[in-house]
Amino acid sequence: MPDDMYGRLLYRRGFLLFERGSGVDPPAPIDEWDTETLDRFLLRTHPELRYSRAERRGVDVLILGRVFDPINGVSDPETILNTMIDRLGESDNRFFDYLDHLSGRFVLLVEEDDRAFALQDATGNQALFYDTDSRGCRLASHPEMLTEMGGYERTDGAETILDAEAPWFPGAATSYAEVKLLTPNTLLTLPDSEVMRFFPRGPLPSNPLTDELVREVADIFETSVELLHREADLSLSLSAGLDSRLSLAATRNVSDDVFYNTWATGEADKEMGTVMELCENLGIDCAITDLSEGPDDEFLEVFTRNTSGMSRWNRARNAYNLYHRDKPAEDAVEIRSNVSEIARTFYRDRFTFLPDEVRAETFAKLYAYEAQSDYVQGKYREFIDTTDFSGENLYNYDIYDMFYWECRIGCWLSLWFLETSIAQEEVSLFNNRHLLKKMLSVPYERRRSDELFYRVIEELWPDCLSAPINPHKESRFKGADQLDRFLSGAILRAPAPAYMTIRKMRRKI
Repeated sequence: MPDDMYGRLLYRRGFLLFERGSGVDPPAPIDEWDTETLDRFLLRTHPELRYSRAERRGVDVLILGRVFDPINGVSDPETILNTMIDRLGESDNRFFDYLDHLSGRFVLLVEEDDRAFALQDATGNQALFYDTDSRGCRLASHPEMLTEMGGYERTDGAETILDAEAPWFPGAATSYAEVKLLTPNTLLTLPDSEVMRFFPRGPLPSNPLTDELVREVADIFETSVELLHREADLSLSLSAGLDSRLSLAATRNVSDDVFYNTWATGEADKEMGTVMELCENLGIDCAITDLSEGPDDEFLEVFTRNTSGMSRWNRARNAYNLYHRDKPAEDAVEIRSNVSEIARTFYRDRFTFLPDEVRAETFAKLYAYEAQSDYVQGKYREFIDTTDFSGENLYNYDIYDMFYWECRIGCWLSLWFLETSIAQEEVSLFNNRHLLKKMLSVPYERRRSDELFYRVIEELWPDCLSAPINPHKESRFKGADQLDRFLSGAILRAPAPAYMTIRKMRRKI
């Protein structure tokens, strides 16, 4: 067990769900957590986990984590839960339509007389792991809980991924074959742990980039900040990038109460000058959060258990320094600016010649770690089959936007939040399915040019554009980005072993 200094950080803000009467004996410290009794399940919750519950009309609904509804301006979990019960009583589609309105970082549990299921927030920022090998249903916020109870051992394929220092695992994999990650836009039926896709439920509309759409998107960001500000002190980490610039613009009305900061790690310090110039232009203070000190052994032990050993050392260093910094208050909510990449044509902007068909080999190459291996390609085939990830089920959504949504944000970013939750609570303003649909509905070239982002910033706080965006990333010569995109796409068409060889050579140049 960790010492007293870090003991409460083990599986911080976590939970464990298992069937009643299944003989599960949760390990310490889970056996000392709070207990919620459902009809067929027992729920153990960490003392710092926010959760709410409503029972009505034979429906029991629990939200584990932070939730708010910026579309209707609601931050009260009880109101949200009762609305969900009402919508579920009307139809499943009405329920899922309302779910699309919700932001935050949470897992939702629903139990009715004839069924039960679990799902996550829009992009899976709150990780949900499930055991595929146990005799009864087991779900957890942290994979190590399940591996400890099951006595599982890492596979050789997982060891290869760890040796490659990949920042996340392929598909829905973890370090252990028996423990899977639920990916976004799917739910898990209980107690049989069957994965079912519930989004998309129809074609994506096509919308011109009008002033009305810009205002609607801006309102969602502005309302999100207002709702969070009602409930907690806010912190916002700034970079020189466009995503955090939009998050910053959304905080204009509460800027006097926000703790603005930028991270100094020795890796991204070249952005600091731009951030400081921007904050001076806006007349706001910006603290420097030094993340350079290495973690002590006791902290590293807890961090490693929390992430089941899937994270790299530099992430432990970041979490260690975030935990030990003086400001903001420990119960503050940190606004993150990830998730936006889903709407910014991430893969098509980097690779020409992407095939229009869903292919596990292509996904493995885009993952780019051990892409030639049977393990990685097998995990993407498993993801495709398990989640019904097909052109037919995705309607007219771009398969690479959806792949980024479900297998990059849903896997990489959920691990990031798992890493940092040991130190602070974090929420992304972009993590809202209704918002993402609006942003994805804009024509491709308008999305690729980031015009929507710039116009939303101008709508919210124009002076946020008074400093350049990522000046340290300016192209070496005119046309360099187009050439790189062409070459990357051409290389992607090579067989996986050759692709990996060429990619490793390019990284060294």
